[in-house]
Amino acid sequence: MKRIHMLLIHTLEMMVVEGILLHLRNGEGRKIVYIAPMKALAQEVVEKFSSKLKPLNVIVRELTGDMQLTRLEVESSDII
Repeated sequence: MKRIHMLLIHTLEMMVVEGILLHLRNGEGRKIVYIAPMKALAQEVVEKFSSKLKPLNVIVRELTGDMQLTRLEVESSDII
């Protein structure tokens, strides 16, 4: 079961990377929205993507039911 979980995570990460490449190629105004089933997973994904994508100046922010982002934070984010 853990192997299937890891394969799913890897597949989702590759889809996000593809979206980032399209975003960087096509310019501003596009967002990538990653939907996680649990808050803990959302936090993990934000930390992981933020550290890996920092060299590309990709801004990753977390938005869950118990927290809010300002309009400026949403507009400046590449991945939510």
